[in-house]
Amino acid sequence: MGSLIEKLENICELIHFDATCSTQSEAKKWLEQNRATRPLLFNTFKQTKGFGRYDRTWWSGQGSLSFSIVLPFDKSLFQFPVTLMIGLSIIKSLEKTSVIDTLEIRWPNDIYHKNKKLGGILTEKISDVSGRDILLIGVGLNINNSSSLAPPDLKNKIISISEIINKEIPLDDVLVCIVKDILFELNEPCDIDTILIDFKVRDNLIGSYISIVTGENKQYEGEYSGIDKRGGLVLKKGSRYEHFYSIISIEKIDTIDHSFLH
Repeated sequence: MGSLIEKLENICELIHFDATCSTQSEAKKWLEQNRATRPLLFNTFKQTKGFGRYDRTWWSGQGSLSFSIVLPFDKSLFQFPVTLMIGLSIIKSLEKTSVIDTLEIRWPNDIYHKNKKLGGILTEKISDVSGRDILLIGVGLNINNSSSLAPPDLKNKIISISEIINKEIPLDDVLVCIVKDILFELNEPCDIDTILIDFKVRDNLIGSYISIVTGENKQYEGEYSGIDKRGGLVLKKGSRYEHFYSIISIEKIDTIDHSFLH
């Protein structure tokens, strides 16, 4: 742990657990009793009850990365699609540390390699004990873990970095690179148009016919048409375009072939 502390010394404070139920839960407990004056990183070697959006279970195998970042923030940050910005930042970090150029984002918070899930992001706006606004960023990434050890319903749906490149990479180096890049990205955000262009290049849903379930538990199907400047998903239904900002689930139904138009 000494080496990791030294690498993070000028970036953030480290709070490490050999094992815990969830780094996100640990961060929340800490914030209930403490004031955050600088970024903090909560990380663990073993997470037993990780969770994502809508309290969905997140499996963390041996060799994966599980961590949460506590970030005091300015409210102006939320004029940007923060979760997408973090996802793009993580992909760029993984490209640097593993030399992979085939990673994508599935709106709004998942990282994919082709059609297999490699990671997930959970962002929550909460407060510390003093009432200061805090952005809590939870990240789970399959780095050196084996999908063959995952629960049966996940084995064919997930993949890790080591399975893509056929070798393991140093977890500490990956973690430091990701944390540095996320904090830099959120401290110096690009303009929204640049973010949208960057996202489009790595959009996992582009060219797909999809089915979504909204936060109101309503189901819609249509042609995926990217995202808008507020970070919402755009769905084309016939000649109409609808915008969605709270979605429980997204499923690819089919791939759209536009070749006949050319």
